[in-house]
Amino acid sequence: MAQKRICRVAGVAIKDNHVLIHRRKEKDYWTFPGGGCKFYETTEDALEREFLSEIDARIKINRLLFIVENLYLKKNIPNHEIEFFYEIEMEDKFNPSQEYFYGNEGEDTLVFFWCPLDQLESMRVFPMCLKKVLKDIPDHILHVIHKNEDKPNDYNE
Repeated sequence: MAQKRICRVAGVAIKDNHVLIHRRKEKDYWTFPGGGCKFYETTEDALEREFLSEIDARIKINRLLFIVENLYLKKNIPNHEIEFFYEIEMEDKFNPSQEYFYGNEGEDTLVFFWCPLDQLESMRVFPMCLKKVLKDIPDHILHVIHKNEDKPNDYNE
């Protein structure tokens, strides 16, 4: 049976009690902005590259917040996804007054949304395990192991 290992990095930008999430335009679920790490690329370098390429944004990486291990089946194929979530700051031009804005990943349109933190719980956001943690972020790195999360069959972050 085929197996898939994924190393992913994401930025957690919080401004004025809003957190930035994104999705591909045609999808019905959200994730935290970022993407896959290339071979021999640090997670911080990957995060900076992803924000620059998707929305032409320079970010300031403050600290590593969470390491999440997602163990799940997708189309009956075992996946082991390791995600690094960093607290980031964005340029002033990216702020919750925009609510929605758009970027690109190759030919795909990305929708970015400044979600009010008090509405995050009702949103379909992956990984789901972080929705509650974001309301009270610990001052230490949190390692979460999350098994069998219900990922959509077309999930491909």
